[in-house]
Amino acid sequence: GAAPRLTGPARAFFEALLPHMDREHAALFSDMEGREGEICARLAGDRRTNALTRSTLALTMAGGSPAHNILPVTAWARFNARIAPWDDPKELLSRASELAGEEVTVEWESLNPPTPVSPVDKEYRILEGAVKRAFPGMVCAPTMLLVATDSHHYYPICRHIYRFSPFRSYQADSHTIHAPNERIEIDSLLEGGEFFLDLMERLAGE
Repeated sequence: GAAPRLTGPARAFFEALLPHMDREHAALFSDMEGREGEICARLAGDRRTNALTRSTLALTMAGGSPAHNILPVTAWARFNARIAPWDDPKELLSRASELAGEEVTVEWESLNPPTPVSPVDKEYRILEGAVKRAFPGMVCAPTMLLVATDSHHYYPICRHIYRFSPFRSYQADSHTIHAPNERIEIDSLLEGGEFFLDLMERLAGE
């Protein structure tokens, strides 16, 4: 795949977290220009942060023979691609084809190009203020959402598309997303509703 890069969204994320880091990490991320290679190597080596630095492919489906004792005539596999905002889908497809080899056909089954990076400006600061009011003491930092959403439908009419989930139980319940018994705690749901009411009132007042 492509070499990892430290681009705008990742830099903004770590700059916001810098005052809250321990001494070792603060020394590293305070010099993102000079130590970019070292930082990228660390991020790319961790599956939780790899997609902050480059596009990724995840094998989700595969098939071949209709029975365990029959050799397959053909085989297929489907990958989920998370395309970084700075990558070209055509170039990503070309790299995947090179890795697969000449005997394998690689094509997009469906494609939603990566959405643009939203600006960190006045509108973002309104969201940041709502987060701080709802969750005192919580650090708010811009970053990339590493999953596809319906947000690409809204970009023709709005540049400020921020994906934020104000539900405390999200992390504890994350293993149920798109899975059996998908759920969220009732108190977390109510708290999230109050957050959105506050945010909309603030936006309406601007």
